[in-house]
Amino acid sequence: DFTEAVKLDPKNPWALANRGIAKAWAGDTKAAEADIAAAEALQPDNPVVSRARGLIAEKKGEFAAAVAAYDKSLKQEPGNDFAVLRRAAALQMLGKSKEALDAVNQIIAKQPQSDFVLSQRALAYVSQADYEAAEKDAVAALAINPVNPVALRVRAQVARIRGDLKAAVELYSMAVAKDPADDHARTELAESYRALGQDDKALAETEAALKTADDTSELRLLRANIFIARGDSDAVAREADLMMRENAESDFAQVAAAKVFATIGRHREVGLAFDRAIALTKEAYVYINRAQTRPWK
Repeated sequence: DFTEAVKLDPKNPWALANRGIAKAWAGDTKAAEADIAAAEALQPDNPVVSRARGLIAEKKGEFAAAVAAYDKSLKQEPGNDFAVLRRAAALQMLGKSKEALDAVNQIIAKQPQSDFVLSQRALAYVSQADYEAAEKDAVAALAINPVNPVALRVRAQVARIRGDLKAAVELYSMAVAKDPADDHARTELAESYRALGQDDKALAETEAALKTADDTSELRLLRANIFIARGDSDAVAREADLMMRENAESDFAQVAAAKVFATIGRHREVGLAFDRAIALTKEAYVYINRAQTRPWK
């Protein structure tokens, strides 16, 4: 529909910006950025442009940049619920759960029967380890919308924390059925299968998640650990190599790959992976992890 609108009015910044944000939701970041740039050239202070930039930053895992983009959007259009909620989600990923919770509470005061908002607050409570409050909000959200994927995921996470892995698998499976592209739910489902000793099912879930995941490091690490337990060194090396190549700009992925290579004695690859990590960042944790892989001498 937005494409048809752009055909009718190619210089309409709102049509371009909204098509850009729709493309961002669909995961077509490159096409989204082209529309957003075109809209911004026509109307530099368009709030949808800023929201779209925030969403793209979220998709890339650049949560500080996402917060900055949503802040800019809120200056352009104060009180926009979408910007407030997405900003809260980005704050959550930055570990700023209190700020995220405060933001969500502002929206709940206006929309007490929104399953989406309730599920976002449930996420904030999980990060604060208030599992009772998290489950209460998740249950309330599911009473409004029985297939809310975030609420299902929260209930699954709480079940897993409490040690009820079978319930966690059931709930994560429901979340994945609702949203097959939910990489987080698939990863958690795979880890739950792994904890139950059902490694073949864990591998199947990670295989499915790898088809759509932007960041594959956690999935590759889980798969590598399964193959380590099986003594399959070739499969371990393959997962570590793919982890490095698929996440070339992630220092975490390089460090994780190095540690995986170390478990199978691939010392040359260990050194190369740490070199790449240090080229990306000089953070202390990289050196500490490298120290742990050094020969004792």
